[in-house]
Amino acid sequence: MGKPPACTRKMGVRFSPCPLKKGSSMSSYLSKTIAEMSKKISELEEELEVSLGHNRQWAVAYEAKVEIVKKQAGEIEELKEELKQAKELPCSKRHWNYRIVSRQERCGENLTVQYGIHEVHYENDVPVSYVPHPEPVVTHDDSYIQTYQHTVDDLRTILNNMLSALEKPLLTEKDFEK
Repeated sequence: MGKPPACTRKMGVRFSPCPLKKGSSMSSYLSKTIAEMSKKISELEEELEVSLGHNRQWAVAYEAKVEIVKKQAGEIEELKEELKQAKELPCSKRHWNYRIVSRQERCGENLTVQYGIHEVHYENDVPVSYVPHPEPVVTHDDSYIQTYQHTVDDLRTILNNMLSALEKPLLTEKDFEK
């Protein structure tokens, strides 16, 4: 057994010695070796293509995730700006209370004025909005562990707050126009 021909050791590929048998030629040996190498190269190319395909899919998915994160980052920046503006307005300058609001209502062909106790919201002590429907006197027992006295106390607090609206000037729809 001798060394394989020098041309078969190129590209770092080592083959086991293959003595030429009687009747075989160097060209048939090289043809067979080239065919084996071509097959191995094809297999490696297929593996590489599969790997690249997975990488392309991963890249597309990654780009989609990047776009989602960018969108969320933009939303976060908007929220930060809103928070910054909200912090600039002291909490003591934003509040609500009950007020009597007069509203014009059309009843058929007649125009009537309706008075109701509404929840009114303020910024810098200026009324900016109100709940369009008059407030009901209701308390909720969401936890199912409130006592009857607790519920009655809540109603008493709501009624006292509504009664304080009678001591304040009347608001009209025009008070909320900007």
